[in-house]
Amino acid sequence: ATLALNYAKNGCLDQAFAETLTIPDSLVRNEAWFKIAALYAAENRNSGALEFESFLQNSLHKAELLSKVAANFAESGKLKDATRLIAELKTLNGKNADELTETKVDLLLAVAEESRKFGEKHVSEKLLAEAGRLAKSAWYSEVRAKTLTKVTAAYFDIENENKGLYFLTLAWEAARTCPTLS
Repeated sequence: ATLALNYAKNGCLDQAFAETLTIPDSLVRNEAWFKIAALYAAENRNSGALEFESFLQNSLHKAELLSKVAANFAESGKLKDATRLIAELKTLNGKNADELTETKVDLLLAVAEESRKFGEKHVSEKLLAEAGRLAKSAWYSEVRAKTLTKVTAAYFDIENENKGLYFLTLAWEAARTCPTLS
């Protein structure tokens, strides 16, 4: 796995790919796929990262990678590419009801912010509303409270006090029902 990662660090995608295929343990191999893809995403080499995405077996790894690449696309103004990856991320399911909820909400909020910066107010509002719907639907009260708080902050950042207060109220109610806070 280390050799494959070193190949990837040096930009030798084909060698990294070939070396990773030789790893006999599927868990170690999957971790290597993720580390290589994450390396490419961290360096904003998105096409390389996405080439490895299809090999990832762990939905949490896939979600993290898609989220990073989509954020890269959004930051560079490639909003259609970011939106395409958001759609792919929405299809992923975690091991429990909320395993990926926070990742999805974080990505929606990040792309909404970048959309607003690029003057795409309508796209930003749509993504922010979707983040709010997803946060409200979280099964576990801890996840619901945390994600609703993030949505609250996003609405206050754009000076939409009515929606900010609405989501703050929902976050407060969710926090009050958290077993860890009782």
